[in-house]
Amino acid sequence: MLVASANLNFARQAPGDHAELQRWLTSANAPDVVALEEFTDSASEAMSRSDMLSAYPYRVLEPSPDQFGLAVLSKLPLASVQRVRPSNAESLGTLTLRVVVTQANGEPLAVTAVHPMPPVNADYARERDASIHAEAGLLATSGRPGVLAGDMNDTPWSTGLRGAHPLLRATGITPTWPNAWGFFSVLPLDHILVTPGVVVLESGLGPDLGSDHRPVFARLRVPAGD
Repeated sequence: MLVASANLNFARQAPGDHAELQRWLTSANAPDVVALEEFTDSASEAMSRSDMLSAYPYRVLEPSPDQFGLAVLSKLPLASVQRVRPSNAESLGTLTLRVVVTQANGEPLAVTAVHPMPPVNADYARERDASIHAEAGLLATSGRPGVLAGDMNDTPWSTGLRGAHPLLRATGITPTWPNAWGFFSVLPLDHILVTPGVVVLESGLGPDLGSDHRPVFARLRVPAGD
């Protein structure tokens, strides 16, 4: 199974801004499941074209005008969908999407899409770490194989990802932000994590979508249940 994550950059609102995303998701290299961060009304409209509906008939779209809209698109059926919203207006939490994908062999795969707060101050950093740790813990104890994907606003060496044990990084340390001219970035902020037992066959960067982030992907072999 090919899983991917892409931050689309909420500032990109022009009608043609998502043409590269559409090309990728209708290509031979399109992921089976993709998490989309900074998902706006403009992106939602682009993903609602007939060819996109045909390519990804199973979807959860939660657009927002700010940085914290999310979506999950899947070629495979979704057995369940859960939208987890901040508890109140003062919360530093962000939207989380939890879905369970039914694989071709009938086995479930839990996929959680996140985009926590950037660590611009200590409170934001604590909230980011807490949200990553909480979602990692839920996946690890769910009793099924799972994937945590998104722009985590954290590097592999920082407190958020280092506390995501026992989840393992499926993607490497290739920088994804800020995407400059399609080939130069500084920090690896976009990640795919997997529960123990999920085998990573391949991982890397997706195509330049015109965003300030590069997408990431991981090809996974998911163990069958007992």
